[in-house]
Amino acid sequence: ALLTLGEGWHNNHHHHMLSCRQGFRWWQIDITYYGLVLLSWLGLVWDLRKPPTDVLNATRAARTRALVTAAAVKAAETPTP
Repeated sequence: ALLTLGEGWHNNHHHHMLSCRQGFRWWQIDITYYGLVLLSWLGLVWDLRKPPTDVLNATRAARTRALVTAAAVKAAETPTP
């Protein structure tokens, strides 16, 4: 994600499309977001929307449960040969 200035976390944006931030976790470095924050301090952009608080506070177990559920739904939708 460093080489792409945060675009490596672009999938997060697709889950929460109104968020200007693509790196939701502390370790997901999103240089583009930091640039937007700088521009907002300068008054050049405004109304930056962050990801929902429940997403940022989600525990690892909750994310794992969501992934398992999504995988089960996808498996049920996949036709068998």
